[in-house]
Amino acid sequence: MIQNQRRLACALLFGICVGATTLASGQSCDPGEALEHTVQISAGGPYVAKAGSPITLRGEYIVAGQTENSDRLKIIGRALQAYAQDHGSYPPAALLNRKGQPTVSWRVLILPYLGEKDLYERFDLTKPWDDPVNLRLLREMPAVYLRSDPFADRTETGFAGVEGVGSLFQNASAQLNGGRKLSGISATERIAAGPVGAAVHLPWTAPGDIDIKNAPRLGSPHGFSGEGCAITPLLFLDGTVYLVPDSVGAGPLIAWTHFLGPNSMNRCPCAPPSSVDAGLHATWDLGKNGTFNTQGWDVTFRALQPGTYTVTLQASDHFGGEYKRSTTVYVR
Repeated sequence: MIQNQRRLACALLFGICVGATTLASGQSCDPGEALEHTVQISAGGPYVAKAGSPITLRGEYIVAGQTENSDRLKIIGRALQAYAQDHGSYPPAALLNRKGQPTVSWRVLILPYLGEKDLYERFDLTKPWDDPVNLRLLREMPAVYLRSDPFADRTETGFAGVEGVGSLFQNASAQLNGGRKLSGISATERIAAGPVGAAVHLPWTAPGDIDIKNAPRLGSPHGFSGEGCAITPLLFLDGTVYLVPDSVGAGPLIAWTHFLGPNSMNRCPCAPPSSVDAGLHATWDLGKNGTFNTQGWDVTFRALQPGTYTVTLQASDHFGGEYKRSTTVYVR
């Protein structure tokens, strides 16, 4: 059973309080408590090794309701990066036809980079998403865009990008390379996409995303919202997915979604997203001495003498919670 030594905490970082938040229902929800009931960690094993030979110990964790969304966002992030490398820009928010009409969303444009080239080639990019030739493809939404709710409409995307002036998906274009250019982008501090709230009903092929200025609060049913209570995973342009507490204010969110200028390499004038990440960080006790001084989820272990060794993985969250799991290494 996971040992949880959670300490109540509200960290004030760069003016951002990441303690308890208040839900629309008026109930208080603490992100640390939310993690406490949803985190599971594993140290892997049992392992078998030869004396004197190194082996890799592999730890992992899941956050129920968040890990699935995070994994899908990482896939979307890799597709966006691959698209940008091929075209010299990120995809436009929507593709325009010769009449200047928006046809399909960027979610369609990155299909070849999601392993869905055949589906992509069946779209007529000169016609709107709801033209009969394209509308018939609506029910073939790739699994990566699904909501984590198994009962959700399988034609509506569970993920949206950030739209609005100065954002990643700020404009539609008639050109596949008409999106935001690679140059001048501080990728580590710019949000690309996130899971949508329950009140967002957007066909996955249709143009449309989330404008943070109109939905400036994470956890909102009308904006970006993770599963459960108090935490929303967000994809940043460098491919990193951070678990961001819903109590983070509108100021940092707007700063993370808007570029400072057309060619600006300046850093975001706010807390870096890593400073509020609710994801877990790992250390190992490899010597059974109570000292957790080997960092990382995957670490190297080597014993010179045959025997049975107990190693312990400790994961800590941003809010002071600690989770432990031990495993055995048999050295011959």
